[in-house]
Amino acid sequence: MFMKLLKYLPLLLTILFNFTKLHSAFCQIINESDSVKQIYGAHSTRFFYESDLQDDALKLYKIDTSLQAFHQYNYVNKNKNMFTDLGVFGSPMRPIFYQLPKQIGTQFGYDVFKPFHFTPENFTYYDTKSPFTNTHFTLGGGEQMIIFAFTRNIDERNNIGLTYRRINSDKLFGSSNAPNFLGQGELVFADRFDVVLHANHRSKNDKYQMLTHYAFSSHNLFELGGIKTDSTTGLFAYQQSAANLGNSARTWELRNSLYYYHHYELDKLFKIFQNLHYQNIRLDYSDKNLQKNSFFYASNPLAPDLSQKAVFNFDSLTTAEGLKYEMFEQKAGIRGKVKGFYYQAFVRNRFFQTHSNYENLPFLDGSGVARSNIRRLENFIGGKLFYQITDSTRLSIEAEHFLGKDYRLESTLNNPFFQAGFRSVFFSPTILQQRFVSNHHFWINDFKNTLANEVFGSLNIQTLKILFNPFFSYNIIQNFIYFGEDRNPVQSSDLVSLASLGLNFNYQLGKLHTINNWIYTQNLGVNLWRVPAVFINSRLYLEDLFFKDLFHSQIGVEMHYKSAYYADSYNPVNKQFYLQNTFLVNDYLIADLFFNIRLGNVRGFIKLTHANQVAGHGYIPTPIYPGQRRFIGFGVQWLFFN
Repeated sequence: MFMKLLKYLPLLLTILFNFTKLHSAFCQIINESDSVKQIYGAHSTRFFYESDLQDDALKLYKIDTSLQAFHQYNYVNKNKNMFTDLGVFGSPMRPIFYQLPKQIGTQFGYDVFKPFHFTPENFTYYDTKSPFTNTHFTLGGGEQMIIFAFTRNIDERNNIGLTYRRINSDKLFGSSNAPNFLGQGELVFADRFDVVLHANHRSKNDKYQMLTHYAFSSHNLFELGGIKTDSTTGLFAYQQSAANLGNSARTWELRNSLYYYHHYELDKLFKIFQNLHYQNIRLDYSDKNLQKNSFFYASNPLAPDLSQKAVFNFDSLTTAEGLKYEMFEQKAGIRGKVKGFYYQAFVRNRFFQTHSNYENLPFLDGSGVARSNIRRLENFIGGKLFYQITDSTRLSIEAEHFLGKDYRLESTLNNPFFQAGFRSVFFSPTILQQRFVSNHHFWINDFKNTLANEVFGSLNIQTLKILFNPFFSYNIIQNFIYFGEDRNPVQSSDLVSLASLGLNFNYQLGKLHTINNWIYTQNLGVNLWRVPAVFINSRLYLEDLFFKDLFHSQIGVEMHYKSAYYADSYNPVNKQFYLQNTFLVNDYLIADLFFNIRLGNVRGFIKLTHANQVAGHGYIPTPIYPGQRRFIGFGVQWLFFN
């Protein structure tokens, strides 16, 4: 198959190049001097983030038209492999390295699909001089992604836009059963789509500005429960391997999010601002064959010695459970600049409530009725202070307090040559950690707050051809909450302590480029957050090796390596990764070959994923879930500026 693609590659490139030239000809505009000049393009289209606007440091970013990492469409790869998943595009994800929470107060706690979400923190707003359309299609190895985004300025002060994204992936194993719940054949594993509407407005005098977006997402997942450990086919027989949950279990997450931000400038010293955020989430889990799958629910499938009789709290034949979460939050404050100082002060209020379909239902064992719903109002105060010491050096301090309970404190010193900082977060247990009612689990906990402290720093030495960026971080976590081998939450009385040293190193020698990221991590306390000791990303490629007058290209190899460690396993019932001590995820090097190309406003790639795979072998991202096998994928992105 690969040789056939190579055979027709020159023809495809020629057609694509000529078609691009034809399209460009239609997009040209004749100016007053009768000379032909293309006015609109990536140079005239900009986007920005609310965070910069809130810090009075608005920056307009250019549309990315480079080939750098264009072949990395998978969300694990896009995040520099600092997440792990279940081996398939669209599956639940977990960060490799510990991350301090960015928000205090009582969080929902279901975050395995978070990297896919459009959130206020990562949302992009646009300022375009012409209508801008982004079309993106990726296909290969049973994975598919389609993105269509359109935005335009109605006039110089108003912009509107929409985005549609669809992600599909096929099962890597357990596909020999009947057609699944999506009705799309027996291979479909994940199916997600997002629809987003957004707008922004500036008044004529620029004193008033507004941003808003609405995001809807639906994420369907066929839950497999991993490969059966007693399977005679082993872990790398793929479709021939049997799944623990057969073909009867599924997860569905439905999410609505409406966000609105606005500010008004009273004068240069004072701006009043407010943001409003409404969120509605529904999580469903079902399994229509509990009798056959009882072993999976009885205990950790990796630890047979923990096996016990399966406990079904409400129904011994079928699980059909749902959880609803509704949240409304408003934040209002004042900010401004005084010489080299920037300040911000705010109050924040959040109301949330949950509802389980098991609420008030009696347990099968007659022990009583379920009580799990939460309804709560939380109030916060906080602020920021930035001091511009010199033109290139800034000291920033941020603080927030959940009245009577949590706090978050961060201080950072930034300079072109170094960064140093400290974070301290004292935060509440999540809703999930506190209360959970399911047909398979039940708990009501009174956990203490967790205290997490981090110090970090880095150096930055950069020339035209070399980047040398060593960095470190050190985390100490007290009252750490994790999910144990029985898949229930536990709070540790011991300290979790993690130290990491790393280096980003980039180098260019003529057409040859290399980009590297190396991290060494040592667990200095109780080993409850499992991290591979050695973590390596490395990319080696040749740029514009041939036909550089015709198109821009990169051809090279992308490599990723993690040393062996006892990675957390995954529980589909509560969507959490949990501790296990029986399955060692072996060290493994994954190598991908790629060819990226750009012709005008069109970018494309061909990628041989897991090129170094040997028959009967592979890698394991999460225990009893094999990673992707070798396949050829391709993608095309076409940008239109008219």
